[in-house]
Amino acid sequence: MKRRNDQRCLLILQLLGFTWLQVGCLCAQPHHDFKYDPLGLIDHKLSFAYEYIPGNGKWGVEVSWERYASFKDYEKVDFPNRHSIEVKEYQKRFDGASLLVKRYFSKHRLGLRQYIGCGIYYEGATQLKLESTSLDIDKIYRLEEAFSFQGLSIELNLGYKFLMGKRWLIEPRGAVRFLMIPASSFQLGGGKSNFELNFGYRL
Repeated sequence: MKRRNDQRCLLILQLLGFTWLQVGCLCAQPHHDFKYDPLGLIDHKLSFAYEYIPGNGKWGVEVSWERYASFKDYEKVDFPNRHSIEVKEYQKRFDGASLLVKRYFSKHRLGLRQYIGCGIYYEGATQLKLESTSLDIDKIYRLEEAFSFQGLSIELNLGYKFLMGKRWLIEPRGAVRFLMIPASSFQLGGGKSNFELNFGYRL
């Protein structure tokens, strides 16, 4: 009889401990990170991101937006199939957006957090304005469309998050994207890689 009572007490304590753990996770304060990539300006790109991290700190969900806009009086455009085209008043622009889920591996208290992320990236239609000096403009448009990444891509990210104090952060990361659903049947698909160095503020 006493053994049964002990087992019941142990079971009740386990249930209470599990309930307390779940309530603690739900009541833990989440984090909101706002980030900006100043290195993107070197590549004519403006990029902003927001990340939501639940209180347990193991996962993160990030949404980002970027705009690529390049203007040059003179530009030599190189394509992968060895086409080299000279153009004047070259203007190129497109928008992109991504949704990324991250899994953090290191402890929050260490200030250095390694993560791996998987998500989707959408690149909008490319807008061009140019004057060609060596090739028909229609053919340039077709080349741009073929080697663009317009459409929906999957991406894999690997990065670190350095927390400086409680508010400021630096986040370098590398990403690989592969085009899964192209916007046009003329696109050749493929993949590309990029590097970002985000600076941010945590609320």
